[in-house]
Amino acid sequence: MSSKSASAWTAARDNWSQATDVNLYAGSPGSNITLNETYNANVTWDGIAYTSRSGGVFLSPANAYLNTRYTNGYTNIKTRGVAAHEIGHTIGLADVNYQTLMAGNTPLRGGIYYPTNDEITGINRLY
Repeated sequence: MSSKSASAWTAARDNWSQATDVNLYAGSPGSNITLNETYNANVTWDGIAYTSRSGGVFLSPANAYLNTRYTNGYTNIKTRGVAAHEIGHTIGLADVNYQTLMAGNTPLRGGIYYPTNDEITGINRLY
């Protein structure tokens, strides 16, 4: 993984852990979330998370990717925002249609790269 992607994932993970009741750790045995990067020019997404639910209950494991086709051209902060957004999906949040970290597309986020009060409240209620 590139140092840019690794740095974005680490900063995003740490932001979620610091802001919420969820503690995310790197490299724990039996990890339930895998954070990666890929290069795919045939898609429009800059980040994606694969998760599953059953009856509204979040199931693990989850996998999230940064698409370096796009993120290589982003600033570090913008890449970190994509990473934080995808981590939000892996821990149970859905896309929204207003300017917040979980906005469904990167331009709508408007540079937000840290969980806002809305996401913090949502995650703390889930956990």
